[in-house]
Amino acid sequence: MGKEEMPQSKFKPIMTLIKSLGNNAIKEKHINLHHCTLTEIESALSETIASDIENEIKRSPCISLLIDESTDIAVHHKMILYVRTVNGSVPQTHFWANLELHGECSADAIVNVLKIFLEKRGVSFTKILGLATDGAAVMIGRHNGVGKKLQARFPLMLHFHCIAHRMALAISQASEGISQLGNEQNLIGMLYSYFNSSTIRHEKLVKMQEVLEQSQISLKEIHSVRWLSLGRAVDALHDSFDAVILVLTDLVATKKRSLCDRAPGLLKGCSEYIFIATLCLLRDVLEVINRVSRVFQTEDINFSVLLSELRAVTLVLETMREAPGKYLAAFLSQMSASGGYFRDIKISYRSTSEAEFKNVKEKFLNNLLNNLSERFSLTDLSILCDLDQVLNPMSLPHNISKDDSLNNVIQKFCVPEAIASTYQCKLPSEEGLRKEWLEVSDLLKRYKGMKMTDFCQLLFSYKIGDVLIYPDFCAPASVALILPLSTACCERGFSTQNRIKSSKRSRLGDKHLEALSRISEEGPSVSLTNDTVECNFDFQAAVALWKQKTRRSHL
Repeated sequence: MGKEEMPQSKFKPIMTLIKSLGNNAIKEKHINLHHCTLTEIESALSETIASDIENEIKRSPCISLLIDESTDIAVHHKMILYVRTVNGSVPQTHFWANLELHGECSADAIVNVLKIFLEKRGVSFTKILGLATDGAAVMIGRHNGVGKKLQARFPLMLHFHCIAHRMALAISQASEGISQLGNEQNLIGMLYSYFNSSTIRHEKLVKMQEVLEQSQISLKEIHSVRWLSLGRAVDALHDSFDAVILVLTDLVATKKRSLCDRAPGLLKGCSEYIFIATLCLLRDVLEVINRVSRVFQTEDINFSVLLSELRAVTLVLETMREAPGKYLAAFLSQMSASGGYFRDIKISYRSTSEAEFKNVKEKFLNNLLNNLSERFSLTDLSILCDLDQVLNPMSLPHNISKDDSLNNVIQKFCVPEAIASTYQCKLPSEEGLRKEWLEVSDLLKRYKGMKMTDFCQLLFSYKIGDVLIYPDFCAPASVALILPLSTACCERGFSTQNRIKSSKRSRLGDKHLEALSRISEEGPSVSLTNDTVECNFDFQAAVALWKQKTRRSHL
């Protein structure tokens, strides 16, 4: 039930159904459990999962935190916390906690909540070498943000603004100051509302798509908080453009006020050259941006992939400044060949239309490229570039003997013994890194073409017994594996929270919500193999925890 995010009210009917199917092991007392008993059982399951995660944290040479803040349906301010570890040599990301923020949510308050939580869990800030947050001022403020406050006390900690958030901001802010792009989004939203608010109009659109032998595509809504929604809305309208125009034309001809009240204005706006050209431009651009955004939202994104994706998207956008993309080129070609028609629809064209669109295109692409350059500047990503050079065989060829990246890594992570001894994580020594570099650089050449993650794991595999051959280089390799570049997992965690604490369950307490979220996110899946139920979970440990609860039932 917890894994499937089901409320306790479903427990009795499910158990009754199981009993009715002939399971004699279930007694009446098993069915009529008090809600407090169910809560304690869920708590025991959650604590068992949390214990496994915290044991993994202790084994990990270093960890990173991923945090984000939001509000639940009861307007309680929440901070969700994920942790990234290295289990052996495999990086893993886990849901850790969902904490409530009381009073003013300042940087000091957030740091204090983190401090109290970590102390309770027996984890020191000195084990944390990575921190990822969204772009809120309270998190990334240059002087008083959470990241700056923690880095002032723990200088080895690396703080990153989520790359998925950066990409979303880069595209959304690229349209600022360009009125046509604002009008474009407004009209797309109005079209969605117009067809979605009437079953008659929606059915007309579906029938028109059938007549045109098109796939049935519903128009999509633009959500400001959903990173990919604009691209999906643009794709849907572009694919069904001719069907939309023909339905609007038909509705205008009916002159029935209840159906065509807004149709004339929508038809006029959609039939203009600049609207369709901009729609095609947006589809070309967003197809690239959304693909990269999906990559940036993956759990195990590493900076070698980040750097290569940034180079690729920049090259594509720069090419679009000189030549139209696939969809815009098809539109311009049809307009030229047919004398002003696109998909057999007459397009409203003015003598200034092409010049107006050219101006929109230049401003939009220039803004977007500038935003990407600023939000993903090499200055902010310098340590990533350095780690990429010394740990990524795919970054070859480069002149290793003259490379400054090793010196930069040494400067960042090699600290005096008096400071290193205060850290819970293993830190490298300058002497050890320089000595091992002679062999590691040779390994980079030998395994040229290997992914950075695989190479870091390879370093961990070189052992004599249980002793690492490259212990100092395994330290920055651990950092490379746990560096948190994206907080997309936090967004998914809040989605889990909002599914569990819905309007019908708005009175869930903080601890109960956290327990249910942990079971949903981290609980093991149940499978059936050869009529045998398989579930990789220590139920005995959970039962032992449950028996320690104040209120117990003898089942």
